[in-house]
Amino acid sequence: MAKAYIKTYKNQELRLSVTANRSDDILYPNSKMDARYDDSNIYNVEYNIDAINKIYKNINLQYYHSDVDHPMDTAYRMSSYGANPVMTNWLTTDMDGVKLKNTFDLSGYKLLVGLDGSKRKWDGHYEKNYSAAAIGYRKSIDNAVTKNAAIFAKLDKRYGAFDLSLGARYDDTSITNDIYQDNDYTAFSANILGTYNLNRSNKIFFGIGQAYRVPDARELYFVGSKGNLVGTPDLKQTENQELDLGYEINNENFRLKIKGFYSMLSDYIYIKKGVMTNAFSNIDATIYGGEASASVYLTDDMTLDMGASYKRGKKDAPLAGQTGTNLADMAPLRGNVALNYEYANNSLATLEVRASDRWTDIDQENGEQVIAGWAILNAKVKHAVNKKFDLTIGMNNILNKTYAVSNTYADLTLITTGGTSDIMLLNEPGRYFYTNLDFKF
Repeated sequence: MAKAYIKTYKNQELRLSVTANRSDDILYPNSKMDARYDDSNIYNVEYNIDAINKIYKNINLQYYHSDVDHPMDTAYRMSSYGANPVMTNWLTTDMDGVKLKNTFDLSGYKLLVGLDGSKRKWDGHYEKNYSAAAIGYRKSIDNAVTKNAAIFAKLDKRYGAFDLSLGARYDDTSITNDIYQDNDYTAFSANILGTYNLNRSNKIFFGIGQAYRVPDARELYFVGSKGNLVGTPDLKQTENQELDLGYEINNENFRLKIKGFYSMLSDYIYIKKGVMTNAFSNIDATIYGGEASASVYLTDDMTLDMGASYKRGKKDAPLAGQTGTNLADMAPLRGNVALNYEYANNSLATLEVRASDRWTDIDQENGEQVIAGWAILNAKVKHAVNKKFDLTIGMNNILNKTYAVSNTYADLTLITTGGTSDIMLLNEPGRYFYTNLDFKF
C-alpha cells in the first residue's frame, strides 16, 4: 500500500494511492476448491481544489480502478488424485469509475452536488488440467458488465441547536451478458438525518431514508460446474427503507452512544438451500436491532472501552416448501470490553475481552446451525520507538478457545462432512502471535 499527496498549488492537491495484493496457494478447508493465487489491485487518482471563492468551496475529481484475478482449483484435493483431471474455476473482475464532487456555501447552507459513473466486468470459466482447450471448458459467468451512472446531492444546515442533513441520489444501472437476459434498473434514494443538541455534551439524533442495491453478476448469471444456472437472471433490485434513532453523550468523564434501527427490505435477494437452478429469489423481510459503545476515562492514562450489538431478521413469509421465517446471517448479542493504558507518549497497551451469546435464532432450512457462545482474550502493545517507528506486538485468543464467528448459510460455498448433510463449520484461529512495524516519513 502506498499514498502520496502532492501540493501542486497553495489550495490544490494531487492525491495518489495504490494497494496491491499477491497471495499464493490459499487453502479453504470448508470449500471444494483452493485458490491457486489471488491477485488484486486498487488504484486511485484524485485532484482536489479548495477555497475557489467565497461560494465555491471545493471541487474534487476522482478516478479509481480495481481488478481481481482469482483461479480456484482442486489441485490439492482427492478429487484430482491419480488420473482425475484438475478442475479450475477461473474468475476475474475489473472496475473503472469516475466521481466529481462540488461543494458550495450558500448563506449558511452547505451544498454538495456530484456525478458518479462506473463500469464493472465479471468473467469466469471452468477448465480441466489448466487448459482452456481441454475437455470440460465452460463459462461460469459470461462477460457480465454492470454500467452505472448517478447524480447525487447533499444539503446541510444548522438551525440553532438543531442540525439537519438531506441527501438524495438517482441511479441508472444496466447489466448485460452474452447468454441470458439483460437488465435495467433505476432508483431514487434519499435520506434525512437530524441532530438536536440538548447541550454541549448531550444530543439525540434520528435518520430516515431509503436506498437500493442491484443484484450482482453472480446472483444473476452464475453457472455451476455441471452446467446448471445457479443465478436467477430476472432478479429485482433490493429496496431498503430504514429508521434510525439514537442518543450520545460526550463529556470529560465518559462517552456513550446508543443507536437503534428498524429496516424494511423489499425484494431482498436470498438463496434457497438445495436448489440447483435459479437458487436466488426476491423476498420481503424486516431487520431490527441496536448497538451501544462507551468509553470511560478512568485516569489520564487509562481508558475503558465497551461495545455491544444485537440484531434480528425475519422474512415476511417462508420460502416455498419451507416453514421457518428467521433470516440468515443475523449474529446474536455480541460485545467487547477493552482496557487501554497509555504508558508513554503514543505508546499504548490494550487488554481486551470479546464475547458472543449462543447463536440460536437461525435459518436451519437454509443451512445454518446452532453455535455455542464464546469469549476470548486478546492483548497487544503498540510502542513508539521514536517519532518515525511504531512497533506492535500482540497475542489473540490467549486462552486458545475454539469458537466460530460466522454461520453456515447456504449462500456460502461450504462442503458437507463425512458425506452427510451436516455443513462444515469453520472455526476462527487458535492462539496466535503477530507483530507490525510502522514507518512514517
